[in-house]
Amino acid sequence: MPSVAWAAYPWPSLRGWFCASLPSFFAFPLSAVAPIERAFASAIAGGGRRRNGRLKGCFQALFGTLLLAGLPAGAAGTATTTTLAVTSGGSAVTTVTSGSVVTLTATVMAGTTPVNPGPVKFCDATAAYCDDIHILGTAQLTKAGTATFKFRPGVGSHSYKAVFVATKTDAGSASGTATLTVTLTGLYPTATAIAQSGSPGNYTLTATVGGVGPLAPTGTVSCSSTPATAMPCWPRQRWVRGQGSTF
Repeated sequence: MPSVAWAAYPWPSLRGWFCASLPSFFAFPLSAVAPIERAFASAIAGGGRRRNGRLKGCFQALFGTLLLAGLPAGAAGTATTTTLAVTSGGSAVTTVTSGSVVTLTATVMAGTTPVNPGPVKFCDATAAYCDDIHILGTAQLTKAGTATFKFRPGVGSHSYKAVFVATKTDAGSASGTATLTVTLTGLYPTATAIAQSGSPGNYTLTATVGGVGPLAPTGTVSCSSTPATAMPCWPRQRWVRGQGSTF
């Protein structure tokens, strides 16, 4: 911002310019407010009570308006851009097999200058806001302006984005959406539990099958009795859909 000899301006012109210019201050970065405040304080230091009161009133109106309206997004700091890359094994990927380690790398730039320091949030891009359960992880920017997060995503289709959180010097920004598909390899482990109920001669056995993965297990559960002379199970097989099967 260019320096201005504020005290040399006649009061009517100075007051009119400042009060008429209040709306334009919404486009100013916060770093510009303090010098303006100091300049006006210097300009009114030797003025009369009436002049000082009017100028002070304009300045208070400015900051009162800012506080009531709330600072607009991007009002503070230098504009930034954020990009997101998805890699696995050192190469860019859009599809990986289950169990693979995936790296999300965010790069934040202010023009051609890497941004540092500052936090980056890695999120589920399908969510409206990057907060709470939608945050996969967070990382701090390095001197190169990059932040990374490594994890093993579950089977299915995913979409991610990176959000740079604004600092005192740099405005926040978000990346575009990066998609990833994780395919299943092999079989998921399962566990089967059995419970009994009822009375002698009229027993009920309930088998419950659990496992890991995006979907509940499906298939059949077989029932057998030990020793062979014991009362046999009937029926010997029953379809199960993850919630248990009753014999």
